Amino acid sequence: MARSIVLHSLQSLLCFVALCAFTLSAFAADPPKAGTDTVTFVNGEQITGKLLKVADGKIFFHSEMVGDVSFEWAKVKELKTTTPFAVIAKGDKLAKQNDKKVPEGTLEVTDNKIAVNGASAGPVPTDQISFVVDQPGYDQAISHHPGWSEGWVGAVTAGLSLVEATQHNTNFTSGIAVVRKSPSVDWMTTRSRTSLDFSNSYGKLTQPGQPDAKTSIYHADGEQDEYLSDRLYALGHVSFDHNFAQGLDLQSLFGGGLGFTVKKDKIQELDIKADLHYEKQQFADSTLNLNLVGSEFAESYMRKLSHSMVVTQGLLYDASWNNTHAYSAQGFIGLAAPFSKKFSVAINLMDGFLNNPPPGFKKNSLQFTTALTYTIK
Repeated sequence: MARSIVLHSLQSLLCFVALCAFTLSAFAADPPKAGTDTVTFVNGEQITGKLLKVADGKIFFHSEMVGDVSFEWAKVKELKTTTPFAVIAKGDKLAKQNDKKVPEGTLEVTDNKIAVNGASAGPVPTDQISFVVDQPGYDQAISHHPGWSEGWVGAVTAGLSLVEATQHNTNFTSGIAVVRKSPSVDWMTTRSRTSLDFSNSYGKLTQPGQPDAKTSIYHADGEQDEYLSDRLYALGHVSFDHNFAQGLDLQSLFGGGLGFTVKKDKIQELDIKADLHYEKQQFADSTLNLNLVGSEFAESYMRKLSHSMVVTQGLLYDASWNNTHAYSAQGFIGLAAPFSKKFSVAINLMDGFLNNPPPGFKKNSLQFTTALTYTIK
């Protein structure tokens, strides 16, 4: 009898313990899923998801709850990853066949120091880290040879204005500018860069009793840069220009020279270039056509502003050595203001100067355009 009472009491106790455990588990927070990374902020908040990358002191993280977010190291108390990453220190620029051992492994960040599990080196202060890259992306960038169609970034621009009244006025602007850098990642030494650019401006005014007035201006160019050092590069380029408003049917240019990056950081870049080229100018009056040997001296500048806006500016002087009267110059300044991830409003001011236009044509051609831009990436 006593034995049965003891067994019954023991069964009751086990049931009570199981019930308590079930109740507590129902109210307890779900633990992070296996295979997810965890960030704990200095204010105690925590998010789970996937560490995407670290670039120039900013952490990019994807969470199923809040989507893609970015934040500074100063806001992080702890960070743990479940997949391996490559950690690249500040000042390191890797080559394809690099001999520098980059720490690779899962990460643990505490007290503003990053530890790579499995690496021989100890924890490193986060302010000494330039990039953190997922291991598959790192391996691909080191060993992969991209094809011609890969790695292009740039923008496509288009603008249109119509007037339908007694006068009929149509104005259309379009353009595309793309750049391909090899390797395409910022943490590797750039070996080459290819840039292609095309812009077009067309306008037509029709009014009763008057001949149509037409504007047609286009510019196309391509440049291939081969880097001799981190900032100095040799270049080869071609360009084609047509300007109906200056009587210029076609100006074609083929040349090569040197370029130098004077300043480059995460918010701005300044380049200067000089070349020696052959140039052919073809006018509506073929008796004015010229074959020229000359040099271009150019400057280009890009700066990132707040709210992801970007200012671009450039100047170019084209000197002719065998006919000093046949010189030209170009200048532009533009602002791109994004209003979504892919689209922005572009405002551009361009001026072209041709010192030897046919009689009756002005030397200056000034354009002011506004257009919609789509980002290619």
